[in-house]
Amino acid sequence: MEIIVDLEGLKTKQEVLLKFGEVFEFGGPDGNVPVEAINAGKGWGINWDAMNDSLSHLEAGGIWGTSKKFMFPLYMKVVNYQDFAKNDPEGFTILEDILKISAERYHKEHKSFQYTFPYTWITSGGFNQLEKDILQWYKDYYHDANLNAQIDSARFVSREWTKVGFFVNFVVDKTLGRVEIKNGAFDHPWPIEGPQLESPQIGYGGDVLLWDGFQEDVGYIDSLELYAHGDRFDEYVHEYSIYSPGKGTRMSNEHTPWGRFVNRFRRLYIKLNPACQPKLYKSVKAKN
Repeated sequence: MEIIVDLEGLKTKQEVLLKFGEVFEFGGPDGNVPVEAINAGKGWGINWDAMNDSLSHLEAGGIWGTSKKFMFPLYMKVVNYQDFAKNDPEGFTILEDILKISAERYHKEHKSFQYTFPYTWITSGGFNQLEKDILQWYKDYYHDANLNAQIDSARFVSREWTKVGFFVNFVVDKTLGRVEIKNGAFDHPWPIEGPQLESPQIGYGGDVLLWDGFQEDVGYIDSLELYAHGDRFDEYVHEYSIYSPGKGTRMSNEHTPWGRFVNRFRRLYIKLNPACQPKLYKSVKAKN
């Protein structure tokens, strides 16, 4: 799920903040959005006491996505981000400040939230070996012709490191058929569940989710979400094992003390129940 914020040509703090105000849905003074809006693919809100043109108000409030029943991580994609950084370094610095301040406020005041705006945007290169192996796993595990074709057409765009995981963004050929997998996947707003990860570089192992777009882009994949069960996901993972999940073994993606407790309990449960054991798909050892 992504919200597109086009920042091309913006130069001042006021312009950037007003652009946020144009893009995001508002659902009352507390930022709540009705569940019906979630189901319609519009369930994102801003927790601003009032729309303001100053950065200080953002520092006091922060940005988050909420509903009356759910709390969602907020995933933002910036259009023309590289051009924005290259052609308008002052505006780029303003955006970086906004992302950083929002992230710091999330972690300080809203411990129940898994993700915030990313700390690091990595926009060079292509898919790394782990990401290639994960995409291949999706092909081998689901055996869906439309999904396979979209993965084969995928072109890397950017990678966003959140310190507890990554969003890996890409584009696919939208003349291909839409993905319509229904066994726990793309039953909106839910993603396609992926493999389980084990690595010395990932705290307590990790999981993967494959997201599609929204509105006219429903059924077209556009990002991988990799997240740790603990509080650490190293920027460079070079030793890992990929497992196909066993029945009932899906871990929590909530980065709270409770979420980490649940994950550790489930890992113990899986260890003690052979029928729930995940199946090894691929293992990559560290190079000497």
